[in-house]
Amino acid sequence: CVSDIGEGNMTIDLVITDADTLDAHSFRTLKSLLPHERQERSENYDRRVDRYTSVVVFAQLQKLWTERHRRPLPVITVGRFGKPGFSKDSGLHFNWSHDSALCACALAPMPVGVDISGPVPFEQDLFHYMAAPGERRLGRHLQRKNDLSALWTRKEATVKRTGMGLTTPLQQIDTTTAKDILTYACETMDFQVSVSVQGLTADALRDQLRVRFLTPRPFATWLEGPRHPLRQLTPTLT
Repeated sequence: CVSDIGEGNMTIDLVITDADTLDAHSFRTLKSLLPHERQERSENYDRRVDRYTSVVVFAQLQKLWTERHRRPLPVITVGRFGKPGFSKDSGLHFNWSHDSALCACALAPMPVGVDISGPVPFEQDLFHYMAAPGERRLGRHLQRKNDLSALWTRKEATVKRTGMGLTTPLQQIDTTTAKDILTYACETMDFQVSVSVQGLTADALRDQLRVRFLTPRPFATWLEGPRHPLRQLTPTLT
């Protein structure tokens, strides 16, 4: 089971949205509430899905922030290796991710990394590129599933949490021995999502994590749901 209720200031929020559920009116409304530079970024994308996810992930962050604070969202800057963060010490950290129309945003009291992904077909070259020596025993299992997304999201969540991004060789990250990555599979929406929070084991993170599925609605409101079951994966991805 996924914990729905966090405790006090240690609550870690993760919200997930399918941007394809966003109608044109709701998109325009959400977009109008974004900072001007974020609106311009959305307009620069050619594909509809990219315009929509660019707006949704930022709107998710705005919602999470306003749930905790009445003051405006701090200015967001980008770190040396591309990780976005608040420009001043707010006591909170965030991270976001999107894949196709799937959008995820996490807000936590400590540095956090999140990655969401639909199926990633198994390719031997890609597996060897990313697999640490201790992970190579997962090859047959992942090949049978024909899906590398769980392994990929675990690595991405780690490097996004540290802020180093893909400057860290993926083969140096052994997720089978890592204690600080929590991974869920969602069969009904066909995705995997991984979260890593600095200083928390996967078990501690699970106890403090509040996961919600949110659907944008007209007038910049959010409907909680529809809820989908999540299954926690072990470090061996079973």
